[in-house]
Amino acid sequence: LHHAIKMETVGRVAAGVAHDLNNILSGIVTYPDYILLDLDKDDPMRESLETIKTSGMRAATIVDDLLTLSRRGVAVTEPLDLNQLLRSYLDSPEHLQLMASFESVSLTVEYESGKGGAVVGSPVHLAKTLMNLVANAVESIQGEGKVGISIRFKPLSDPEPIANPVQGHRVIPPGDYMVFTVSDTGIGIAPKDLESVFEPFYTRKQMGRSGTGLGMAVVLGTVNDHKGFIQMTSTPGEGTRISLYFPAALDASFREASPGSERIEALLGNNEKILVVDDEPVQLNIAEKLLTRLGYSVHCCPSGEACLEFLGKYPVDLVILDIIMEPGMDGVSTCKKILADRPYLKVLFVTGYSEADTLEKARQLSGGSCLFKPYALEDMGRMVRDRLAVR
Repeated sequence: LHHAIKMETVGRVAAGVAHDLNNILSGIVTYPDYILLDLDKDDPMRESLETIKTSGMRAATIVDDLLTLSRRGVAVTEPLDLNQLLRSYLDSPEHLQLMASFESVSLTVEYESGKGGAVVGSPVHLAKTLMNLVANAVESIQGEGKVGISIRFKPLSDPEPIANPVQGHRVIPPGDYMVFTVSDTGIGIAPKDLESVFEPFYTRKQMGRSGTGLGMAVVLGTVNDHKGFIQMTSTPGEGTRISLYFPAALDASFREASPGSERIEALLGNNEKILVVDDEPVQLNIAEKLLTRLGYSVHCCPSGEACLEFLGKYPVDLVILDIIMEPGMDGVSTCKKILADRPYLKVLFVTGYSEADTLEKARQLSGGSCLFKPYALEDMGRMVRDRLAVR
């Protein structure tokens, strides 16, 4: 109960600031993209601008971690291969930098080969969960040590007792599971601290050195959201072993992996008319600059009411609509009125933060995905291109 109350409090605070903070971060993340388009590869300003953008994205990640603690269920789910998520992380710059800082730590990895690593869930949050566990294991080792990572299929015909019921469950019920395990030979965790590990802002790391104290709380929130279970054992001075049990999706078919960075030429429009609706002047300015640069004809409106008035006079090919707008009509209400008169018109929702039920209503209305602030040039370009291509 104490843990649930703390999570609810943190989530309420996060939800209160997320929308405004993500709007602010949009300028920090997106304007560098716009400026970088005009800089030569060897321009001395390029490194500074890329650092500004990276810092903004890191701040946005912390906001998202806070929101994960308050989220009930996962808004975006799809069939996923845990094997591929892990491979992607192990090849990432973040992991390579981590291992370069801990050269005395050796890593062994075992993938599930027989059944694949099939689960259904959120790729963003599951990838972050794998990353948090691996990073914590590596950073727990002082000097030489070993970290073992494995993904395996595990069918349970009988309930499996849980050693340390950090979720409140005493057993893992029978069923088919994909189990992601990370073990280390680090400093270990005292029995009295096992439950505290998953508390928000709990950390034994030196302040400012690594992490925010949210990593393991995000792991717990993500496992709960995916209806999974946690097995954890630890011995001070010997190490820790954490296994995450996710319901297996043995009949799932995977979509093709998302493409990597795309050249701007592949994202260019053909002078299609786009109406951008947002109550934040900075957001209108950012979107107008990026879309104009991508080859679209852009008009901006500061409210839902102004949007409807504009559409009564001029045709457009796509409306990019902020979900939360104050005062006046919000994005969902505006979209309903748009589609009531123009059911053929394409809509792309944008948001800095929205409640899960509001987000789901928006997705159902627009029939597509939602663009989350702060967004990069490539994210906006791809989503606009894809939305316009829908017939």
